[in-house]
Amino acid sequence: MERKWARRSLKVWGMLILMVIGMTTIVFATPMQLQSGDVVEVEAGQLVKGPVFYGGNNIRISGDIMGTGFIAGGTVQIDGTVDGDLFVAGQQVVLNGVITGNLYIAGMDLQINGQILGDVFSAGQKIHLSKDSVVERDFLAAGETIFSSGNLGRQFFGAGTNIVLAGTVQDDVRIAADRLEIRDNAVIEGDLTYTSSKEAIIGTNATLAGVTEWKLPEPTYNEREQQTSIIGTLFAAVSSIIAAILVWFALSMVIPSLWKGTSEPLQKTPFRTLGLGVMILIGTPIIAIIAMVTVVGLPLGLIIMAMYTVGIYITKIIVATAIGYMIAKKFGWNDIHQGFWLVLLGLIILKVLSFVPIVRVIVSIAVILGGLGAILIFFLNRDNKEEVPIEEISEY
Repeated sequence: MERKWARRSLKVWGMLILMVIGMTTIVFATPMQLQSGDVVEVEAGQLVKGPVFYGGNNIRISGDIMGTGFIAGGTVQIDGTVDGDLFVAGQQVVLNGVITGNLYIAGMDLQINGQILGDVFSAGQKIHLSKDSVVERDFLAAGETIFSSGNLGRQFFGAGTNIVLAGTVQDDVRIAADRLEIRDNAVIEGDLTYTSSKEAIIGTNATLAGVTEWKLPEPTYNEREQQTSIIGTLFAAVSSIIAAILVWFALSMVIPSLWKGTSEPLQKTPFRTLGLGVMILIGTPIIAIIAMVTVVGLPLGLIIMAMYTVGIYITKIIVATAIGYMIAKKFGWNDIHQGFWLVLLGLIILKVLSFVPIVRVIVSIAVILGGLGAILIFFLNRDNKEEVPIEEISEY
């Protein structure tokens, strides 16, 4: 009886999720504003009113967007103008156009060749600002390799392994890096403050108008403090994994097909799933707020936000399951190891990645977006799939 009640409750939650997505689509999106698929393109000469939500493996924006853009894909190229803020994530992102607002960009390989009239917030493995790039305001970057030869209108804040400055900065530069190089053609009109274990390599012809200050990294904890910190960190990590496993098991009892069903989109169409996740992440709070401003819609708004919070929490379990299945498929473990061990392996991998400072941010964003997108796809496709019998839970 309790199991049947729980099933009905989750079905109601699923319907509410679909209601939120439907309301978001109706209120905010026309066919040109909401696109997903293998290839998404806005041709030169096209003018699209924002906000726009694009997700796909290959995305090219040659036309103009009048409003805020949310874009996620494998390869993303922006050649047109975005008259507003742009949120973009992808494996490879090339920006040749003009952004009149702020740019929020994340990915493996980021290439900025265009003009940004606002601030730039970037995170990636490789971040490159070409000599033709212009950032009118502040530039903030976190990555493994950061190379800037463009023109920065205000401050440059950078954190990474290897940072090279070969362009112009019209204000202060603040850097934390293992290696910093200021090339001959670099111009810094403000102060240079950097934290590194090695002294920066500064070209003899580089122009540094302000004060240069080199700070050594803060000393590490003493051995006893380090030991206590390590034990506390390990305890927190193990507790987090155990809690996630308990949630995984509880929801497996209610909807046996949930984890496998949500892991499939991440394995088959990862970038499309990420794109849909962006829409859920941004659209759900907006719909909840709209609902809560009315007396009648207040309960629905609160329910939506509660579901939203739960959804964000279980994204790590969904992604961990997908990682486990992909590893099992690669090494032929499908017949040997089943659900529990695969999820545990995935959770351990995610937890290890969370200890790497720069990688942690990128992985956290990818996990939330991928998990939310997978939840949406699962509920949209659920009616067309046969649910896994409850007895199969014994295989886990």
